[in-house]
Amino acid sequence: MNVTSRLRWPALLLGAVVSLPTWAADPVRLQFDWPAELLAQVESSKTRSLRAGGHPVLSNTLSYTYQMHAVREGEQYRIDFDQLQLDEQQLDALPAEQRPMLNAVTRAALPGFRVSRQGDFVALEQPEAFQQALRNTLTGLVAAGPNQAASLAMLDKLLGVEVLSALSRGGWDWLVGSWAGGEQALELREDYIAKTQAAMPLTNQLIAFETRFSLTRRLPCERQGRTLDCVELKATTRPDPAALKQAVSAFVAQLAPEVAAQAEKSLQALELETTLELVTEADTLVPHRFRLRKATTLPTADGSTSSIRQVEDTVQTYRYEASR
Repeated sequence: MNVTSRLRWPALLLGAVVSLPTWAADPVRLQFDWPAELLAQVESSKTRSLRAGGHPVLSNTLSYTYQMHAVREGEQYRIDFDQLQLDEQQLDALPAEQRPMLNAVTRAALPGFRVSRQGDFVALEQPEAFQQALRNTLTGLVAAGPNQAASLAMLDKLLGVEVLSALSRGGWDWLVGSWAGGEQALELREDYIAKTQAAMPLTNQLIAFETRFSLTRRLPCERQGRTLDCVELKATTRPDPAALKQAVSAFVAQLAPEVAAQAEKSLQALELETTLELVTEADTLVPHRFRLRKATTLPTADGSTSSIRQVEDTVQTYRYEASR
């Protein structure tokens, strides 16, 4: 079934067939309706794996916990993150000189932001402070030498409010925003297709995406000691290859014009695929479990037929407590 709705992300996935009781066959309408205050303990892990040609797969995992606190203020929600703690065993496995930097980068990568009462991303909260925290952390990674000035200039572009806002907006839309405000109820195990567009930061070039998604099952979940009805949503997305190549080429040209020409050949064969699994409350879109997998494939630099495939797999679980 083709649908046109608020599903505006660059991504979504395929539904699985499950056995359901007859009461679960009713259509489901998703809506954003968070309570006036929401406090969650979040457990998160991010695994990155890299396969280059015939070489063994290299992978690493970073696990951490943090607190998400959302408060309704007039027609908006303010969402903040704090109390971040990294997995100590994973930190101990790193060289001593890398531990403070990883800790600082991870903490700086959780900016607060605001969303509307309808679930739309509005803006970063205090973006200047977020920019400065990242700049202070990342500048130390730039090696001294003849390319230092160009590297710092590229860093400044990456830390622009437009780019940072796009990153936060993308995370929110995967978790909540893309599902909010649907005009039609979803049938269980029905396959849906949405045609969407997203703008590339810095260039504003549009990329067309085809997203396939389904509501695979209804299941119970708990929030603050109450058993509630949740749904599992799965989705997958792929961009239009020609539009992706054109938009990414323009982005690289803006970001680092000195390497744009040599990157042209690799970008010709760039492939992206993003998949999502989400367990959420249908009548509020309060999330309970989230898994996002991003796979990128590029040809190797030697021009052979082999390729480089990088996969980033993020898993988050949300446990809700009484508001403070």
